[in-house]
Amino acid sequence: MSYLGQPQLSSTFNVDTFSGNGSQTAFTLSLAPASRGAILVLVAGVRSPIAAYTLTGATLTFSVAPVAGVGNVEVVHLGLRGTTPVVASGTTINSPAITGSPTINGDPLIASDRMVNRAINGEMAIDQRYTGATITAPNTAAAPSIDGWVFQSFGQANKFQVGQSTNAPTGFKFSLAATSLSAYSPASSDLFVSHRQDIEGISLRDTNFGTASARQVAVSFRVFSSLTGLHSFCMLGAGVRSYVTTYTVSVANTWEYKTVIVPGDVAGSWTFSTSVGMTALFDFGSGSNYNAPTLGVWSASTYTRAAGSVSHVSNNGSVLLITGFQVLVSPVAAPMIQRLPAQELALCQRYYEKSHDISTTPGSNTGLAGSIEDAPLIGPGPVRVRFAVSKRVPPSMNVFDAIGNSGLITIFTTVQNNAQTSFSADNIGNSGFKVFVFLAGANRAAFHWSADARL
Repeated sequence: MSYLGQPQLSSTFNVDTFSGNGSQTAFTLSLAPASRGAILVLVAGVRSPIAAYTLTGATLTFSVAPVAGVGNVEVVHLGLRGTTPVVASGTTINSPAITGSPTINGDPLIASDRMVNRAINGEMAIDQRYTGATITAPNTAAAPSIDGWVFQSFGQANKFQVGQSTNAPTGFKFSLAATSLSAYSPASSDLFVSHRQDIEGISLRDTNFGTASARQVAVSFRVFSSLTGLHSFCMLGAGVRSYVTTYTVSVANTWEYKTVIVPGDVAGSWTFSTSVGMTALFDFGSGSNYNAPTLGVWSASTYTRAAGSVSHVSNNGSVLLITGFQVLVSPVAAPMIQRLPAQELALCQRYYEKSHDISTTPGSNTGLAGSIEDAPLIGPGPVRVRFAVSKRVPPSMNVFDAIGNSGLITIFTTVQNNAQTSFSADNIGNSGFKVFVFLAGANRAAFHWSADARL
C-alpha cells in the first residue's frame, strides 16, 4: 500500500516477560511507563484490565497474584521503541529542531543565542578614530587604537607602533598589527601590551565570576607573528585578579588559529556594571615585575606574561597581528561568529562615535562638505544633537569647525562666515548633547563632533 506524505513508521515494541508463582504480586519492568495506559498486561494470554494493577515508576503491582506458570505474564510497552540521544561534549549541532520539554545537562553552547561573542570589533574592521593610520606608542598607561582596543607602553615611549592592517587570513579583511621599533631590553617595571580589550561588565553577568558557580570562558583568535615559540595571553578583572597562560606560534609569518579555555574565577569582587568587567590582553614584552609565578591559575596580583615567553619589544622589527578575536561564556571554543558591518559599528558606537563619514578622521579639513550638524539659527540659540547609539556613560565631547579646528564651530551671519569660539557643549547625556551659539546675528552653525565613552 502506498502512503502520501511521511513514510509509514514501524518498530518492535518492548516486551517484558515474567513467570507467575501464585503469590508474587510486584514485578519490575525494564522501562518506567508514563502511565498504566501506556502498557498492555497479559496473564496467560488474557488481557488484564487497568483496574487489576497499579504502577509506581517501573514497578507493576497486581491486586491479585497471577497464577503460576512459565512466562505467563507479559507486559507490552505501547509506542515506538526509543533511545535517549547522547551528544558528546564539544559537538556542534547545526539548526537543531527541539520539540517537547527536553532536559539539557551541562553547559550547552547554542550559537544562535543572542550576542554570544562578548568582544567587540574582533575582526578589527572598525577604526573610526584613526581610519587606518598607525600610532607610535607614547609613554602611557593606556591609549586607544582601533575601536574597542587599547595599547599600553608604560615606562618607555616609541618602542612599538600599532594600527589596522590589511594582512589578514582567509575569511577576514583586517587585523590589528603591532610592530617593534627597537631591540629594547625592558626594565622590570616596564609594561608593554600591544592588544588589549576591556569588556563591559554588563556583558558578563552570566559568567558568575566571583562565585562558586563561575563559568568557563573560551577565547579564540588568529595570530600572525614573526617570532615562533611561547607567547603570553592574559585576562584581568576584579581589580587585581589575573590569569596568565601561553599559546605557541609554530611557524613564523603564518596565520595560525589558537584557543584558550579560561576557568571561571570563584574569588574576587567582579564588576557587572557599565564599567570594565574583564580585560583580555596580549603581552608584547613587559618587564619581570609582570611575570606570573604560576601559569593557568587565577592570581590575586596583576600579572601579564609568562617568564621566558617571546618578547617582541626586544626584537627590532618583529610583528604581532591579531584578528578573529572571540570571547564566549562556554567551556568550548566555536567558529568565529561574524556580525554584519552595521551591527559591529553600532556596538562600537556605544563607546565612541563621530559625525564625520566613517572613512574621515576626526579633525580633518572637510570644509562644509559632510558637516553633518548644519543648523539654522535666529540669533543666539541652541543646536541639539542626538547620538546614533546611546552611550555607555555621558561621553567626553570634542567639537570641530568646518576646517578641522578643535574647540571651534563655523558660524554664518548675514555679512560673514567665521570660526567662533563663543559656544559651549552642554546637556551632555547618554543620548545626545547641545551646543549653544552666543554670536548675535548668527543665522547658521556648522560643526563636526566626536563623543568618547570608552572603557
